[in-house]
Amino acid sequence: MISVIVPVYNSEKDLEKCLQSISKQTYSEIEVILINDGSTDGSEKICLRFAEQDKRFKYFYQDNAGVSAARNNGLSHISGEYFTFVDSDDWIDETYCEKMLRSAQEHNADMTFCRIKYFENGIDKPQAENGLENAVLKKHAENFLIGHSEYALGSAYRVLYRSETFGSIKFEEKLHIYEDMTFVLTCLKRSNIQCVTDDYLYTYNLPQTGYFVKYYRDDVIDVCYGIGKKLNELLIDFDRVEWAKAELFKEYKLAVQWIFLKKDNAKSQIEKLKTHKIIGEFCTEENYAAYKNLYRPEGFKTKLALSLIHGKHFATYGLLKRFSH
Repeated sequence: MISVIVPVYNSEKDLEKCLQSISKQTYSEIEVILINDGSTDGSEKICLRFAEQDKRFKYFYQDNAGVSAARNNGLSHISGEYFTFVDSDDWIDETYCEKMLRSAQEHNADMTFCRIKYFENGIDKPQAENGLENAVLKKHAENFLIGHSEYALGSAYRVLYRSETFGSIKFEEKLHIYEDMTFVLTCLKRSNIQCVTDDYLYTYNLPQTGYFVKYYRDDVIDVCYGIGKKLNELLIDFDRVEWAKAELFKEYKLAVQWIFLKKDNAKSQIEKLKTHKIIGEFCTEENYAAYKNLYRPEGFKTKLALSLIHGKHFATYGLLKRFSH
């Protein structure tokens, strides 16, 4: 049996298509675990209808706690020999479970990857992902990092996992971005055998909102720093020390970009002061020293801006920003 875990949050627009794609699987020995993460739209009604019509669908509700908590909740209910994740705004080919299971059994694989398509503006876009097999089979951990390769590997979906091997691994609920990547890398580290199917079986529905708009939070410093430290640990475990340093730097850089994006978009003086406070907290000696050692800024203005921020000379920094446009 395959346990299909679907975390659901305000997905009524695409949820019907998602669940239909699961219910029509050519391999019928599945259980579908629906975790409603406190949706406020019509998602619950759709979930309950599927659970009433098809006994393979099991519905659970939790107060809103994020996708990682929802997935962990789903993992606590699995009974299948294998499990997989499907996001509630995506969908899978009707042969997904059949072909993934066949590949897993043929290769005795702990992790089975399929190829994916992106759905954007009504068009399916199969992703080439040249060298996918090499990255998966040889555990090239650096290729799983978002922003470092053409692969869409750092996601929990599109993978069939052996429950006995990975059922005890949990998502880090404190992370609200890149939580997929840390989970997949942790599984990859534990995995003995991986395989890749040649079929495009998973469709990822690209979000309409911008990345920064969707994921910005005021605790972005803690989040990015936490991600950097976790990925740093994982990559060192894979003996990828230089990649670990690069990834830690990337998260620091992302944090700085997010802070300034928030500051530049702040509409009130209170919001700007709040952002100044966040910048000040980031620019502790420890954080700044680590960031400075990893990042060699180019250009006089960038170096001056970093120095002003570190010294908390926000008024002067504001003037610099103002006259640099």
